Amino acid sequence: YFSIPQVNTTNKEHAIMSLPVYVSIINVFVIIAPEVVHADTLDRCNMQTYMRRGWCRAEQLSCKLGHGGLDMYWSDGGELRPFNEHSLPRHVGEQNWASMPFEVFSSTSEFTCCSRMHERDADGNAKPCDRHALMLPMLGLYANMLK
Repeated sequence: YFSIPQVNTTNKEHAIMSLPVYVSIINVFVIIAPEVVHADTLDRCNMQTYMRRGWCRAEQLSCKLGHGGLDMYWSDGGELRPFNEHSLPRHVGEQNWASMPFEVFSSTSEFTCCSRMHERDADGNAKPCDRHALMLPMLGLYANMLK
């Protein structure tokens, strides 16, 4: 895939929820994470921030569970490099970049829903956490791997 639909909320949610399964069956996984400033938040975004995001970790783990993480590459705007422990900086804080994808559900994974304190919908109900929404697709991938 190239990007998630943004205009239609239902299509956006369906696309997001299909990511773990889709990524588990693709042939090549490429991360493009240049140094940029986020248009809405003005936060710095780069490979380091990509590696902290929960959904990005879920994509990486899905690729690893689907076919062992073969043919994974990344670029920060320069050359395309293999996505492995030799081409990535060793640590981000105390985290090892090679193990980060396995920490999808840890407190170190950043999810927008959590940073927004699980905003309320029009009826006043708190929106569910993406960590919970990811549980079934990820369990399905684990089960498929164990077949």
